[in-house]
Amino acid sequence: MSSAEQFAHIAATLRIFAQPQRLAILASLQEGARPVGTIEAVTNVRQPALSQQLALLRREGVVAVERCGRQVLYRLADTYRTKQVSAIFTIFSQGTADSPSHGHPLGDLSKPSAPRAERAAPLTRHAYGSRHGAAFARILVDE
Repeated sequence: MSSAEQFAHIAATLRIFAQPQRLAILASLQEGARPVGTIEAVTNVRQPALSQQLALLRREGVVAVERCGRQVLYRLADTYRTKQVSAIFTIFSQGTADSPSHGHPLGDLSKPSAPRAERAAPLTRHAYGSRHGAAFARILVDE
């Protein structure tokens, strides 16, 4: 795979994760397989949006479905995807002064996010370190 193809693959993978509801769902699934009702309760993502996001995550191979009797459980698809999700939360919860330290890996998702201008702080080597970026890139492309 050429560098350009590798970068395109990484960008496509990051787009899958680059949505707040999907991140909340994935954070919930880090704790193990769950039925839709539990995911809805934990993430505060309502049923129509939750179904849409779970369908996309299934199509992309990030989550899988397993049946336990009549109940349908969603889980992270495999160890590769589990590593990706874990890497995202690890990278973005370290290296900042206001790192969330409670409950949800990304803090309280029920609060509205800061205005765009406040969120637009540039990512620097100092904030996340090149070591994390390189490790994350390896996780994304190693299959």
